[in-house]
Amino acid sequence: MVNGVIITTPSELQTLIQDAVNVAVRNEFNLRQKLDPDISSHGEYLTIEQVASYTKLAKQTIYSYVSRREIPFLKKSKRLLFIKSDIDNWLIEEKRATKTNIIKRVYNDKIHSKTSSRAS
Repeated sequence: MVNGVIITTPSELQTLIQDAVNVAVRNEFNLRQKLDPDISSHGEYLTIEQVASYTKLAKQTIYSYVSRREIPFLKKSKRLLFIKSDIDNWLIEEKRATKTNIIKRVYNDKIHSKTSSRAS
């Protein structure tokens, strides 16, 4: 160090920068874990853009679902986040029944109502 100036080679500078970035990333992750201890168990977080792309829905449609609370979401620091597994489950729940499934459900409901009326 000469007069408060550090003299270094380009490779040493690159190593210093990489080390500083690694420490910053590690600190950020540790901070997020302190704020939300279950962060590692949630799985992958998606932004609204990623959800729109993943579901093939318009971004505005996702915003509409959020405002009507029809889609699972998190709001952290004014930022919308979605847990991928929650979106997967939501998509499965929203799946429309086939005619065969509807007929089976009606048949099962009729059988169930007959057996419950006989038990009364």
